[in-house]
Amino acid sequence: MRYRVHYVVEKDRLTAEIEAASPAEAVVKFRHTRPDAEDRNGRRSQVLSISPEPSVDELTSFD
Repeated sequence: MRYRVHYVVEKDRLTAEIEAASPAEAVVKFRHTRPDAEDRNGRRSQVLSISPEPSVDELTSFD
């Protein structure tokens, strides 16, 4: 499942999409794969929220 991770680096609000099995795994993958997970001074970004990314089927379903 794809998750959307909303986070802050310094004063910039950013979003990343991460493929993971759970929200917790998405945070771990985000921390290990994103170059902006740490700012220029070595401080970590702050994760604000994680939400599941709707699948194409969910977006096109009219039931």
